[in-house]
Amino acid sequence: MFSSPSKNMCGSENEDLAGRARRENGLSTKALADAGGEAFFEDFATPRYRSKNACSPHPVFRRAVEFATATIVSTLILAGLPAPSHACTGDCDSNGQVAINELVRMVNIALGVQPLDACPAADASGDGAVRINELVLAVGNALNGCPATATPTMEPSATPTIEPSATATTEPSETPTIEPSATATTPPSEVAIEIGAAVGRPGGTVEVEVRLVSGTSVAGTENDVLFGADVFVSEVPIGSRTCRENGSPCVTDADCGFGGCKLVDCEVNPGIAKDSSIFSFLPFGCSPGIDCLGVGTLVLSIDNTDVIPSGSVLYTCRMQIAADAALGTSVLACVDAGAASPQGDSLSTACADGSVEISGSPVPTATPTRTDPAPSPTATHTLPPSGGARIEIGSAAGVPGGTVEIEVRLASNTSVAGVENDIFFGPGVFVPEVPIGSRTCRRNGSPCITDTDCFGRCKIVDCDVNPALGREATDFGFLPGGCTPGVECTGLSTLVLSFDNISPIPNGSVLYTCRLQIASAAPVGNSALACAGAGAADPGGNSVSTACVGGSVQISGSPAPTVTPTPTGSPGPSPTATHTLPPSGGARIEIGSAAGVPGGTVEIEVRLASNTSVAGVENDIFFGPGVFVPEVPIGSRTCRQGGSPCITDTDCFGGCKIVDCDVNPALGREATHFGFLPGGCTPGVDCTGLSTLVLSFDNISPIPNGSVLYTCRLQIAADAPIGNSSLSCSGAGASSPQGDSVSTACVGGSVQISGSPAPTVTPTPTGSPGPSATATATSPPGPSPTATHTLPPSGGARIEIGSAAGVPGGTVEIEVRLASNTSVAGTENDITFGPGVFVPEVPIGSRTCRRNGSPCVTDADCIGECKIEDCEVNPALVREASLFRFLPNGCTPGVDCTGLDTLVLSFQDLSPIPNGAVLYTCRVQIAADAPIGNSTLSCSGAGAGSPQGDSVASTCVDGSVQINGF
Repeated sequence: MFSSPSKNMCGSENEDLAGRARRENGLSTKALADAGGEAFFEDFATPRYRSKNACSPHPVFRRAVEFATATIVSTLILAGLPAPSHACTGDCDSNGQVAINELVRMVNIALGVQPLDACPAADASGDGAVRINELVLAVGNALNGCPATATPTMEPSATPTIEPSATATTEPSETPTIEPSATATTPPSEVAIEIGAAVGRPGGTVEVEVRLVSGTSVAGTENDVLFGADVFVSEVPIGSRTCRENGSPCVTDADCGFGGCKLVDCEVNPGIAKDSSIFSFLPFGCSPGIDCLGVGTLVLSIDNTDVIPSGSVLYTCRMQIAADAALGTSVLACVDAGAASPQGDSLSTACADGSVEISGSPVPTATPTRTDPAPSPTATHTLPPSGGARIEIGSAAGVPGGTVEIEVRLASNTSVAGVENDIFFGPGVFVPEVPIGSRTCRRNGSPCITDTDCFGRCKIVDCDVNPALGREATDFGFLPGGCTPGVECTGLSTLVLSFDNISPIPNGSVLYTCRLQIASAAPVGNSALACAGAGAADPGGNSVSTACVGGSVQISGSPAPTVTPTPTGSPGPSPTATHTLPPSGGARIEIGSAAGVPGGTVEIEVRLASNTSVAGVENDIFFGPGVFVPEVPIGSRTCRQGGSPCITDTDCFGGCKIVDCDVNPALGREATHFGFLPGGCTPGVDCTGLSTLVLSFDNISPIPNGSVLYTCRLQIAADAPIGNSSLSCSGAGASSPQGDSVSTACVGGSVQISGSPAPTVTPTPTGSPGPSATATATSPPGPSPTATHTLPPSGGARIEIGSAAGVPGGTVEIEVRLASNTSVAGTENDITFGPGVFVPEVPIGSRTCRRNGSPCVTDADCIGECKIEDCEVNPALVREASLFRFLPNGCTPGVDCTGLDTLVLSFQDLSPIPNGAVLYTCRVQIAADAPIGNSTLSCSGAGAGSPQGDSVASTCVDGSVQINGF
């Protein structure tokens, strides 16, 4: 009766595979199949509901088969009913209606909590599974009624003789699976689920958004997120768990309605009104944070099939980074993606992996201040089961000095005729006043100057009610009453209503839109828009229970440089104080960000955000991988105070400028000091950070809010790994002019390293490079210390796979380089392809000998084998015996090959390969249906040998292909 996978998936072998899977940096269906689960995957690729009873299938496969499809089909046949094509999807009791309990039962089947025979009508396609499109189809039937049909009696007598008991267990799993793919074929570009990326440190927490990109109408989605190495979604503690439906406290699922308690630390985007969304740890019954390998997600609503806008965040998950996490990229694999239209049709869905970039070392308690989450998210996420409303403030992103637009929406499961709420501005943002000349009547847009000019008052606050609602009496006012807009107003009061229109406002409607100004000195980061005082009324004038969800403005970039130089004396505190930190008083030091290439230099500004008087500050900066602040050469050192030449600290007050950083001269902080960390380190070799002190002995005037404190030049090492290198901030402190300590937070920055080192390195050694000649000719750009920016002082090598960007169906070229501080004569490494990319085979007619390019068909035609893989060793290295081989052995290129094995060597030339040299180049094909996003080219099995044949300690850096557009 139960269908079990091939025997290698049961018993101890299953344990082996599970352990192996956990060690993978990023799990994918293909990787798991290679690890030993191919038979299982091929046999059970179609079923999509999880089973507690099946023979312990590998936990990564989200929904194992519980009952063989044939058993269900034969049961229906014996009962005289038509096989799986049901007249009304979701009508479990065949009474011609789909009730809420039947929708819940379908979700339970999809999650594996109940078997399919609890509601055979849930499986519209007859493939033995409950899919997202079938759930949406059932929701439509619940909302609109079952479709009329007169066909249930068509097949009673003919079918019972077709399938005795023996054949029933073999056929159904194959025939039904053809239908869904054939009927639901949509171009692969129509729908994509994209897992986002984040950067964090060991022991920290990051937030990852999952988005929908679609060119068609999507009402619900499903996908699994599989954790990469050292990252995982944790369980929400019992004390802070809430009901998914209304946010009320809960301990067990019985405490609240559909969806149960929130256990997985993920939240559906409240703006898309999919309040029936569910998250579950994978595999079923695992212990979160111990042996859970992923999260299964289902985004839908049991009371609406509204279209989810393309570009929407579907849900957000908090990911914990293990305290002992290895530095590097941890892939968040996206698998089992599906989507459904509002009509319940299955949509072809692509899936793009995400990642967590783990950098730096475990941070003290300063890191949590880097993000300002929206206030009280847990209590406000959905609606009370008895009927209620929710007012949702939207979010936007902008730069200091810019303007953004925020939509405020209504989510309701009851009739709402009018609403009210207050919005309080976060640091650095505010709604401005509309200039008198452009004010209009709220009702009809005719010109007005005073409220007496038109019914409904003049539009003074820069907000507009949605005209489609017909709420002409809507009112907006600044808070507190009588405040000056843009100076000391801290928020808005809003009232959306009509005196002659009490028709219900549709669920999901935009209520009103506001323009927000971002102050030019606004601090970089997340500025919350708090929602308070929410209320609603039904058409009968009864109060409706109303929740409120805040929004935010993500401020990025840096304030306009004209802000800081002007207030050099005693700046007027009133304009700046209203756009920054909490009223209790405090300061924040913000390290900026920049982007550059290996071997280049970038400049980072460090700013102050404060709502109190600050006379001096201090903080430390710790460098991420591949970046550092260099020492200023002796000849160009100057006195910190006056800039006159100096060589030793005795030449001038405040010491010589040795660290390549400058205090902002407009601040008049002549006693500012910078020092390398740890004390006594050698700059550019073993210094890991900076200590900074910004102060003056004779100037204690307040430093203006938003000021640049100091600027540092950062060198990017020539062999710096591609990716995000964090600049962590710690040890922050500030002082008032009176010498009192000021509460101080600290926000880190980063350097985004992209591209590859300057290409002038490799072309020089064209003949047989002698060791001494090549070392000088191939040094990366910049002064002499090339060897100091690479590997550990004990000697070692690093193989670096490059990166490229392309489009589906295109081809990109990837260079693989060597970084070394010792003599290396040959290297080896494997490359594993990410989703949607692969190295193709060279056609026979264009194959050549690897050594000299002469034509070849078989390996016997030339030494070093024929070039079959579309890769080439760098000819300048004269490594004629280099070898490339598809992995696994015997695979078919472009079909089931998952990677390459590479060997760069020579039987006759043992001269050292220059540091920075290109080892080989590969053409990478991007599949026509490749998912949009970042596809990792994983590097493993790295090794190197010296000219004497000694093993050289070797590391390996992954590359990637950024797949853009279609």
